[in-house]
Parts: sequence; structure tokens; C-alpha cells
Amino acid sequence: MEHFGPGIELLDVNTEDDGVVNFTCFTEKQVNLNNEAVLKKPLHTSIAVDAEEFDDLSVPEKLHIICCLLEARAADEGIL
Repeated sequence: MEHFGPGIELLDVNTEDDGVVNFTCFTEKQVNLNNEAVLKKPLHTSIAVDAEEFDDLSVPEKLHIICCLLEARAADEGIL
């Protein structure tokens, strides 16, 4: 969890045909006074890692796994 900044809300992990695992994260949204969702610090970051870097990886190609990092952090800290 420490590899992802505190403003990151979602993490998308997906695989490609060529043996690459992509990690894409998105910043959390902020709501303004008019109750409109806006990004305070818009950020979209992608990192590609060769699948051979993992000891064991068994994921169907082109599958997307999307995690809510806010909930994962809370579970990791024993809050949930």
C-alpha cells in the first residue's frame, strides 16, 4: 500500500497478450460546494511490468481487476 499515494482512489490491474501487467491508478475526486464531482489533482499513472517479474501469476489475458485503494487501506489498517 505504501507504493500508492494517499490521493489514489482506484487501481486497475490488467494483463495484455504480450506478457505485460499494467498498473493504472487514478486520483480521488473532490466535491465542490455545488455538489459537483471535480478532480482536485487530476492524475492518471500507468506502469507496465513484465509478467516474468512475478513468482507466480495466473490471470486470464485482458482481464481487468479494479481495486478501491481507500477500502483496501482501511482493511490493511484493521479499520474495516
